[in-house]
Amino acid sequence: MREAVARRLREWARRAGERLLAWEEAALRATPPPAGRSLPLWAALALAAGVFLAATVAGSAVGYRYFWGQWRPVGRWDREIGEWSQAVRRFPGEASYWTNLAYAYFEKGEYARAEEAIREARRLAPGDPEAAYVAGLVLYRRGDYPRAEEVFARLAAEFPRNPLPVYQLAATYVAEGRHREAVERLTWIIAELDPTLADAYALRGRAYAALGEKERAKEDFRRALRMDPALEEARAGLVGLGVPAGDLPPAHGGIAVRRLPAGWFWWWR
Repeated sequence: MREAVARRLREWARRAGERLLAWEEAALRATPPPAGRSLPLWAALALAAGVFLAATVAGSAVGYRYFWGQWRPVGRWDREIGEWSQAVRRFPGEASYWTNLAYAYFEKGEYARAEEAIREARRLAPGDPEAAYVAGLVLYRRGDYPRAEEVFARLAAEFPRNPLPVYQLAATYVAEGRHREAVERLTWIIAELDPTLADAYALRGRAYAALGEKERAKEDFRRALRMDPALEEARAGLVGLGVPAGDLPPAHGGIAVRRLPAGWFWWWR
């Protein structure tokens, strides 16, 4: 079907070009140059440029209408879903492949499929902490905060030097309205694990803002922006507290810091 359409479009373009040339020749015959003189070079070049431009515009319009617009660009998570889907088909007993597939689905926002994949990963490796962590992320994103809290609390107790489960536990507290507990957890991350985590400051700023402690919230949001000027959560937090957007630092040029990734439990181990 697509090849037949292409053939018809090429034939249409050829006929249109021939018709355009015929019109140009008729116009030239109607006003012939004086005897003994040929068509000026500039006129010939203008004629050629006109034909080329018309063909280019027509070809681009046809291509976009029938061909180029038919495929959406493939993003990172689409590619990863394809790669890990192929991996689990070839090696269905490899739990880590199912975990990676679940995380790719999670990042793309396909939480039902992420839940299916992580369920298989946990069936194959019931004690794997990374699978448990991704399962907690899916539960959190789907709004099942009590079960997400249970997962992150268990991982935080098992891996006390890893800030990822502690941070996600604090995020769950914020979602549940338990802001004071969130502040305590985030303060512990900053004091005991790493004082350069922009995400921890931004989330603590949200908790302070919810508690009505606006100055502390602004201070934390500003600290987060000093580390990562592009951190949208901190920028939105300051604007929400009445700071004019024009007073915020430009969203580039911050110092080198480590941001908390959404997943990959072993990244911090």
